[in-house]
Amino acid sequence: MTAFTIVLPTTKDRAPVLDPVLRHVQLQTVTDWELFIIGDGVTAETRDTIERWCRDDTRMRFFDHPKHTRRGETYRHAALAQARGRNVAYLCDRDLWLFDHLETLSAALEHVDFAHSQAIAIDPRGIVSYKIEVSLQDPTQRAIFQRRKLAVAMSTVGHSMASYRELPFGWRTTPAQSKTDQYMWAQFLADGRLRATSVADPTVLYFNRGDHPGWPSAARAEELRRWHRILGDVAAQLKYRQHAEALLRRPWQRALHAARSWLFWHPSVPAAYWRICGAIAPRTWWSKLRRGLRHAWFELRRSRHRGARRGELPSTTSVRRFRAGPLEAEAYRLCVRGAAGVGASVYARGEELMRFDCFGARGHFHINFAQSRFIAGGRIPRIAFLARHVEQQATEAVAQLRANLRNAAACNWSPSVSELEIPQEVVDAIARFIEDEFNALIADPAAGGTGSSTPS
Repeated sequence: MTAFTIVLPTTKDRAPVLDPVLRHVQLQTVTDWELFIIGDGVTAETRDTIERWCRDDTRMRFFDHPKHTRRGETYRHAALAQARGRNVAYLCDRDLWLFDHLETLSAALEHVDFAHSQAIAIDPRGIVSYKIEVSLQDPTQRAIFQRRKLAVAMSTVGHSMASYRELPFGWRTTPAQSKTDQYMWAQFLADGRLRATSVADPTVLYFNRGDHPGWPSAARAEELRRWHRILGDVAAQLKYRQHAEALLRRPWQRALHAARSWLFWHPSVPAAYWRICGAIAPRTWWSKLRRGLRHAWFELRRSRHRGARRGELPSTTSVRRFRAGPLEAEAYRLCVRGAAGVGASVYARGEELMRFDCFGARGHFHINFAQSRFIAGGRIPRIAFLARHVEQQATEAVAQLRANLRNAAACNWSPSVSELEIPQEVVDAIARFIEDEFNALIADPAAGGTGSSTPS
């Protein structure tokens, strides 16, 4: 028997995010654990990444399954039937544990059946906040939770294996309008015999980037890698937690946190709020006003930091343009600091959704260029290609475009772009154009001139 069984569900193209997430698991002060990675329709690249980790660390096991109708809940239940841990902890593949997370849960679960620690929520600008204040020791809050969702992040939760076996169902397929983990936690709190507690210590860095699926995997991976570089050892994590807690103890932050928590838990305020929203939202004038305000706000933010776009590309020649539906693409030969290669950019309504710079050893690509640059405070975030040669990077660029273009549009800060419906056939047409242009430019280094084309 081990101290902990860790359950990490993952899906589709999450290979890039797994490396920083799993490295933080290996930093835990509690080393007596087994990790179950539950695959829910993963891609070949994700499967290869997980199998590599399992070969390198025998405490990790991979459960590979086809895509579930929801989020693979029944796969988690089947895996836990094989668990050897006294306790179970959960980890979302977008979050990072601090070094003492399992140690904190272990201490709490010596006295209770279900526990959670605190999460430090980090927004894309690096600004920290707490989620809603939860006290599972309070019977009033437990009763309220039976009527609506619990503000507890999945990555903060742990429970004993014995208590899980006493539940009426365990993990099961979640109704369409419910959140998977909150539907599961309700079983624990509905059983009056099971003891639950909230731990005040923050042990998780929480990176929520919109409702599922949220940010593209490549953008998530770049952010998590950056945080892992900052917090890659215990000393750095201790220092950062002290810094974050000092920020969150400021009077304004404490007042805001208390007010949000009171509004969430007050028995009548949330119901009244949603009744008002329900009465107002259908009105056409209100919808138009909200949309207009959103457009004005995002245009103001964008005007402060537009970032490099067409006129600021690296030295380019042989530019070819192509339009398909709401998208416009450019493919070109480029020269960056003496390195020659090929490049491409894809736009929607003036926003550069993706840019690919394939020029060898330092080749990279960008997602939502101006938005990412604004969030990073003027720096230009970039995602390195796995390949090292121009031809291989060109192939990888087309694959990244097919996988992430629609997600990039959905996550763009401009409502006029994020609300676009982009059919897959438009994405395929853009990908074919860029692939053909890359092949032509690589095959004929002397080619020149400019031109444009439209779909036939």
